[in-house]
Amino acid sequence: MKNILKNFDDFFISIINRKIKNKYMDKFFPLFTRLGDPISIVIICGGLFLIKNSNLGKVNAICMVISQLFVQIFKKLAQRPRPSWFDDYVESFGIELYDYSFPSGHTNAAWIIFLVVSKFYEFAFLPLILFAILISISRIYLGVHYPTDVVGGIVIALIVVFLVCKFLNRGLLCY
Repeated sequence: MKNILKNFDDFFISIINRKIKNKYMDKFFPLFTRLGDPISIVIICGGLFLIKNSNLGKVNAICMVISQLFVQIFKKLAQRPRPSWFDDYVESFGIELYDYSFPSGHTNAAWIIFLVVSKFYEFAFLPLILFAILISISRIYLGVHYPTDVVGGIVIALIVVFLVCKFLNRGLLCY
């Protein structure tokens, strides 16, 4: 199983981080990925409280806090080095991160926002899934995460949103 995951990571990181490179994405992704930075996420989450549907901000905040706690716990448990720490073939765009790689916190936060907001507002589905996918790809493109780190962040987001909304639906907060 470990070899399958390593082959998966190696295959997709070689395509996303090396083979599809171009000068436009080299400029776009370092900027776009900042939308997943903690300060950006706090601003986005705060803005969700300003939307008339007061439950949206609450549900998003609950999901974000729980999910990011799991992300940090898994980072400490897995202690997976980032791709650029040991893999010379991975270009990291000069980004130096000192915490562990698995799972991706940026990806997790982007998918929490997508899942929660689109649950409340269906019209937001397309732009927000595009946002979440681009954040996910940016993390691999920039060489700061393996593809399985990104998948891990997405899976945690899916599970947390599902369970939180299942629990909160008793009080109808998720709609």
